[in-house]
Amino acid sequence: MRYEGYIDDQWQIDEVWKICEALCRREELQQEPWEVRRKVLSDIMENDYYDYYGCGDPTGDLSKKLCVTKQEYLALADIMDRTYHSREAADLYHKYGRDDKYVSYLEDNLGKKSEIYIELMNYYREQEDFENSRRVAEQALVKCRDNLTEIFIYLLEDAKEKGDKDKYNKLYASAKRRRGADINWIDRALINQEV
Repeated sequence: MRYEGYIDDQWQIDEVWKICEALCRREELQQEPWEVRRKVLSDIMENDYYDYYGCGDPTGDLSKKLCVTKQEYLALADIMDRTYHSREAADLYHKYGRDDKYVSYLEDNLGKKSEIYIELMNYYREQEDFENSRRVAEQALVKCRDNLTEIFIYLLEDAKEKGDKDKYNKLYASAKRRRGADINWIDRALINQEV
């Protein structure tokens, strides 16, 4: 696409939209050889969906139509993981059975936001890996500077279930002092759960 003073002035953008929309309507698209579809996907991912040119929506829609099988979606996840789309890749890995790569992404991206801690903590809980779930929750209390309400609720419920009254009381006192915890929400969640 050629440079213009305003990206919206480029007629090529309208053409890209039309081409992507036409391809998305074609049922035969998914019958094209995987190698061709993979090359198109690689180009879209490497160019960040051409979002800079205002083509993110149609190329995003097209990329969703180019995969059919589980192996193709996992290949797309590999492509995404090598570009700027690691988060999307992690979600595809999780959806299509590569939880090792999903967990690896989450573990590598634990930072100051609670969202990833909660997602990883819940994943481990679903897998009944309570030791790792507790580890992630406790790590969040140390490193996370975001909303810790759900994390405190989990740890308080866990302490109650284990009958650890001292830990429960310490966690509750900490939750009351922390700015990143909504004590009213915690109290509502813990009603009738006194140790």
